[in-house]
Amino acid sequence: MQENLFEAGKNELIVRGQSVDRDMVEDLQAQSTASSPLQFAGCDFVAKDFTEADFTGCHFTDCTFPTFSARHLLAAESQWLNCRLGGADFIEADFTDARFEGCDLSNSVWRGAKLTSARFEKCRMTGVSLTQSHSVGLELEDCALVMADLQGLSFRRQTLNNLDLSEADLAKVDFRDCIFQNCKMRDARLLDSRFQGADLRAVDMGGITLDQAMTLKGAIISKDQASSLLAGFGLQVL
Repeated sequence: MQENLFEAGKNELIVRGQSVDRDMVEDLQAQSTASSPLQFAGCDFVAKDFTEADFTGCHFTDCTFPTFSARHLLAAESQWLNCRLGGADFIEADFTDARFEGCDLSNSVWRGAKLTSARFEKCRMTGVSLTQSHSVGLELEDCALVMADLQGLSFRRQTLNNLDLSEADLAKVDFRDCIFQNCKMRDARLLDSRFQGADLRAVDMGGITLDQAMTLKGAIISKDQASSLLAGFGLQVL
């Protein structure tokens, strides 16, 4: 059976174009090693419940995960490329040192997940919930985080590139000493956010209220941004 399911070559264990259930993952994962991680390409993960499953070190390319429930999933050092994971439940899962690129993660929930040194690049993350996750060293680049819940996370001293944080909940997020490059923060919730020393000159900050502007104390903004903020508060700059 295994010869029909995957390719086994030197340092490779690859499953292509299969409908994958939990038993298959456990069987193949037992055969993988650090030098030959288990790889899935173009597969559909049909099982609804992968709670506490072991995806450690696995690679996923162009895979689909409908109604994916994976609480307490073990996925440290895993890699995900162009995968569809919308609505996934990753509560308290372990994604330490994991990599996501070009994935659809819309409305997924990561509460309490370990995201230490994880990286997300070019991902659709509309409506995701990352609150209460363990995010030391978490990196986000070129991602759409519209209406995302990032409450309480810390990005201190990071350079943040091409992030759309429009309408995101950024309450109590630590942005101190961050450099923002080509980012959007329109109508974001900034309750008790920290921006001391942050360079916001490349941020679209439309929709910020007078109360929220107080959270920007200590940040660096441009003259044009200052004029736009004041105009939004009903003041004329002459």
